[in-house]
Amino acid sequence: MRTRIHEIPACFTETIEIDAERYHLIQRALNRLGKPLRFPLVGLCHLDMILEADSWVCIDRGALELPVVAWHQFKKTSRQNLQSSVWCELRHYRVNTDILLPYVWMTIESTLKARLSEGDSAQTAPVISLFPD
Repeated sequence: MRTRIHEIPACFTETIEIDAERYHLIQRALNRLGKPLRFPLVGLCHLDMILEADSWVCIDRGALELPVVAWHQFKKTSRQNLQSSVWCELRHYRVNTDILLPYVWMTIESTLKARLSEGDSAQTAPVISLFPD
């Protein structure tokens, strides 16, 4: 997906700040669930999310999988600590995607939290007593 976001012209590009909590949720999901991750955005018709280490792309399945919005060029080196926000470039491929972004974030967060909690319960081990009777 990396090459496609550069081949298709964006309507506009902006530099934004991503909350540390959101950034770490996605990084944790990529590390635990594998790379790349692709899942449908429930409630948003024909939209899928593709998460890779260096780019996060929302695509439209109904329009030849063209990108709708993409986050990339994360500036992780400028961070002071783990609670600091991460700056990145946000590319808008359609007009008025700023209206769509809160719904995209809400769906990403709920989907990833559900998938990570499923993975945690599957990996639990029995507790072994240190003092056997």
